[in-house]
Amino acid sequence: MKVTVSECLRLPSLREAMLIGGAKGLERSVSSVSVLEWPEVELLSDDVIAGNEVLLSALIQIKGDVEKQCRLLRHLCSMGTSCLIVYYVGVFVPEIDERLISLADEIRYPLLVMPYNRMDFRYADVITDIVEHIYSKRMQEKYLLTDMMNSISYLEPNQISIANALRLLSDRMRCTLLLTNRYMDSLGAAAWPRSMRWDYDALLQRLKNGSAASGTAELELDGKHVYVTDRPINSEVHRKLHLFVITEDRPPDNSLCTQAADVISLVLNIWSKDSTYDRGRAYGQSGADARARLKDGCQDRGHTYDVVLQYKAQRRAWPP
Repeated sequence: MKVTVSECLRLPSLREAMLIGGAKGLERSVSSVSVLEWPEVELLSDDVIAGNEVLLSALIQIKGDVEKQCRLLRHLCSMGTSCLIVYYVGVFVPEIDERLISLADEIRYPLLVMPYNRMDFRYADVITDIVEHIYSKRMQEKYLLTDMMNSISYLEPNQISIANALRLLSDRMRCTLLLTNRYMDSLGAAAWPRSMRWDYDALLQRLKNGSAASGTAELELDGKHVYVTDRPINSEVHRKLHLFVITEDRPPDNSLCTQAADVISLVLNIWSKDSTYDRGRAYGQSGADARARLKDGCQDRGHTYDVVLQYKAQRRAWPP
């Protein structure tokens, strides 16, 4: 049950926000909200910007440079973020240029502004409202596969990769994820929170000794008590991969762990037929075609039934 930009606009803190461009992108998924303090494209990498984020900014550093504002909007769209909400227009940014509005419409990326010449609208109100709404929806619905494939479908072709899938899953599940091959060599990881620095080498050495084989193990790692759950990846093109779900204080939800493995399996089956995990690459089809294949099943009706049913049918037919 995904949260969309359209839903967020009905929250109390955003009722006075004005949608000035990108109305055709209102069904973009929302999984988090962040403040964009330094809106320079060169500094906004995958480590800083997550997919499906609502971004709040006053654009102070580029307030008089429309070209940079347009570059920023394109970049945020290509990163798979949800929308941009601009604060304090008329105070810092004099006005929103028509070129920026036209671009938002062209790329179908929602561009919103808070009421002009007002300093009494706070970032904290929007952050609290959106986060509480997301949490409430997630408590009602634990069907992770639909939600994640909707989110991935909005990424640009060059952003669709195992690394970004792991990142989206990690943010959604609020846990650390580690993908390995059969020899327990790391193929990718996403830490939760992002600033966490895990000793993956030490963890993998423990895992090689069978600490979490096909189940959940409790370990002491880096002075922390952690739970590590192993889920095999059933992929048509990659054999005997493992997804390790790492949490602190409490074991992860078994159903979510299984669904997370399903998401990685599906992404591997659609895009990856070699050992490339850190770049978006489509094998046997163009990136745009692969992206369209997901969007056909994800964008409408709020569910990914077409893709999910096809995936489940394929999975039942795979050899053990």
